[in-house]
Amino acid sequence: MTKLFDAGEIFVTQGVQEKVDTGYVALFVKRHLSGDFGELDDEDFAVNTLAMRQGGSIHSVYDSPQGKVWVITSGSKTSQVYTTVLLPEEY
Repeated sequence: MTKLFDAGEIFVTQGVQEKVDTGYVALFVKRHLSGDFGELDDEDFAVNTLAMRQGGSIHSVYDSPQGKVWVITSGSKTSQVYTTVLLPEEY
């Protein structure tokens, strides 16, 4: 998988640490950074594509055996880039 943007510092929430296997977390981050945003509709995919070009938050949604997992990269074109892996209920 080719990385399309920088993850910056990666944070994994407590809920994900407690419920989701670390192998899934690593896979979802790799997919996210390669532009495979998981289960997004066409409109959200277009928003991510624009954010990769112009800056902004990039969102992904994946299914794990333990439920949905979100991956969000904020500040994709700034010096303060960070990526958070979280459960939807932690947003």
